[in-house]
Amino acid sequence: MIKIISILLICFCLTGCSALKIISAPFKPTVSSVPKQIEKNKQILKCKGEISINEDGTLSCTEGFYSNGKMYSEKQRKLTFREKVGQFISKGAGYLVWGAILACVLTFTGFGWIVSGFFNILFGTGKVLRQVIKGIQRSRKEKVDLNIALESSTDEATKKEIQKIKQSNNIK
Repeated sequence: MIKIISILLICFCLTGCSALKIISAPFKPTVSSVPKQIEKNKQILKCKGEISINEDGTLSCTEGFYSNGKMYSEKQRKLTFREKVGQFISKGAGYLVWGAILACVLTFTGFGWIVSGFFNILFGTGKVLRQVIKGIQRSRKEKVDLNIALESSTDEATKKEIQKIKQSNNIK
């Protein structure tokens, strides 16, 4: 019963709101419909006899004209910069929403360790590694002592994380 209520609550929240547009954005080739430049030409000539073109480009017919020609051309118009930025933002928001949905599903089905590992890499150990690498690169470029470069490139939380890693692996 709880599952049915939660599914109905989710459906109610997503029905008729702009979240559906955001959620479906990554799967569309273009987020909004791209306006098209349409050219329609309709030409009707009537001739019962033979048609001949004179030197000046006019048509002449022996017994009167008859012709029915329709020309139709459709071109995709180029998107403006504002439209491109809007599509980029809405696609990014769509990917974030699907990522959050996937994280919730994985967490509730017992695969929360995947989600926590991803966030640990993104915001935890990954941050530590980025700061350490930035310090090493600085020491190479500027010919600064490695310890001084690491001191200046890492913050307090990173220093604590490095100490914890050192202690857990018996590194001096």
